[in-house]
Amino acid sequence: MWCSAVCPSTAMIGMLLLWVFTDASAALSVISLQNPVRVFSGQTAVLPISLRFQNPAWEFYHVKWDFITGNRPVLVYMVDNCSGAPGSRERTCQHSLEQAGFYQQRVNVSFESASLVLKAVQPEDAGTYRIMVRSLDVSSTVLVNLTVEGNREEASSTVMEGKFAWKSLSTINTVRMVFACLVLCILALTVGEYIHGSGRNFTRREETLGPPETPDGGAPLVGAAQHVTVVPSTPASFQGQ
Repeated sequence: MWCSAVCPSTAMIGMLLLWVFTDASAALSVISLQNPVRVFSGQTAVLPISLRFQNPAWEFYHVKWDFITGNRPVLVYMVDNCSGAPGSRERTCQHSLEQAGFYQQRVNVSFESASLVLKAVQPEDAGTYRIMVRSLDVSSTVLVNLTVEGNREEASSTVMEGKFAWKSLSTINTVRMVFACLVLCILALTVGEYIHGSGRNFTRREETLGPPETPDGGAPLVGAAQHVTVVPSTPASFQGQ
């Protein structure tokens, strides 16, 4: 009897608490507009956040930024004592900002969106940041990752060095090609001169050689006409013999 009378009430309370919690979480939303955030070393990093309240007539909220990777707080920002019509230019609020000692003069926050502004970032600033926003009895938490790349000047210098090295390599290759062409030309001229000189010597040797000797050892008759006298034989003389 006791359980049958009490258990429904407990279930009703549980449902009521669940409804209240769900409604409270929907009353405030924190949205990361960029994740991860990438910057070069030495630049200013902005971790953009958008706050959305279900009730436009909110009058108070509390923001806390922490560096989870480094296990240290960054800043605390609070908006309070708001007056005026919601969304109008006449609406005014009291803002208070408290920076952690490690981040003095390096961090700030956007009054409109509670976005974190981190100046002169270093490689050790890379990691995960957490923002926790509370407004009366509601709260919301979001994680944002920050990536810090090498210095832009160093990156530009590296690119320029690469271009210079490539240009130097191209120049060296060009000089080598020109030198190789010159060597080939010199070799071609040398071989051609050698062949031409050998042909001239061969011609001269042919010119200095004399005509072949005759079988009896006498000098050959070159260009001379030979006259042979033929004497006809008569019958008388033939008979006399």
